[in-house]
Amino acid sequence: MASLEIKNKDLTALLEKDGPFPAEFAQHGSVPVMSVDHVQISEEIFGGTVHYVITAIGKVPTTGWTRPHLQSYIYVQPPPDGIWDFLFLATPPPGLAGDVVLPITATTLFRAGSFKLRGVRVHSASNSITVKIGKGSSHAAA
Repeated sequence: MASLEIKNKDLTALLEKDGPFPAEFAQHGSVPVMSVDHVQISEEIFGGTVHYVITAIGKVPTTGWTRPHLQSYIYVQPPPDGIWDFLFLATPPPGLAGDVVLPITATTLFRAGSFKLRGVRVHSASNSITVKIGKGSSHAAA
């Protein structure tokens, strides 16, 4: 199983907090992807309710990664700055894999309910990208 060293200090701090978040992704065999390069958020209305479509594009270090997804952090109370955290996860290959950096994409539909959503922060093993509502999308700094 491929493993990545988590160098992202923001993600490390997030994972050290109490709550079900760290155990939730570990139970499914998913791990943070190598990097997140682009995040886009758009507001959509479904059935009279506002939803946010969040898409992240990143990189994985080998072939064979499956089940890419964005996992929302589970908050006891909404974040005070209105920026909701997500972890960009995927399942690494179970055996041998080609050693090549490849793109990976995940999209999720998020409903903040009655809470104010000002933006999202998507974390990977090496970096994070924050996108605010109305800004549309953001790329990682080169």
